[in-house]
Amino acid sequence: MQFLKVNSNLLLEIPNSMVKKMGIKAGEKIAIYEKNGEYVLRPTMIQVINKMQDVIIDNVDENEWVSEEDVIEYVKEIRKEKKKKGGCQKKKNWGSFSPY
Repeated sequence: MQFLKVNSNLLLEIPNSMVKKMGIKAGEKIAIYEKNGEYVLRPTMIQVINKMQDVIIDNVDENEWVSEEDVIEYVKEIRKEKKKKGGCQKKKNWGSFSPY
């Protein structure tokens, strides 16, 4: 378990290990919301799209172009499959990345 620290300006300080895992950079926004009585930190959608785009680029032929629209379409496909089957079926090995 990791802990966040609230500094004197009421800003949350995130441990470096979490920053690296989440792939966040200084100045980026992070979504926080309540779920089942717990607070959850998540990268914003644009960060998810950028990270997924990087993962896709690493897994496609170097001559292929991957746009944000391609990434969004892939996420839509995953969500559609998840709704139909009650679980997400991966089309390729995308590593540990999850758009959820």
